[in-house]
Amino acid sequence: MSDFFAFRRMLAPVLVQIIWWFFNVAIILVGLGISGGRVGLEGILSLVGIVPLLIINRIVAELFMLPFSMNETLTDIRTNTQNRPQVGGP
Repeated sequence: MSDFFAFRRMLAPVLVQIIWWFFNVAIILVGLGISGGRVGLEGILSLVGIVPLLIINRIVAELFMLPFSMNETLTDIRTNTQNRPQVGGP
């Protein structure tokens, strides 16, 4: 919890994950609601349509998470190279 208040841990990635789960549940419920228990073509298409929407939802969430992942990687690089002696310098 101290990392959160010291801004060492970002809040946005956690919010993106919560929103991602919310949209997954919404996609599944809407897809099942559209099918309405029908067995015909409309019911099958609505159930088959759930999978691409879940994949698109994941891709969009990953695009939102990408800057935070890049920041963490760059922070790790800076931390690991900060105390190393310069090689080949004048």
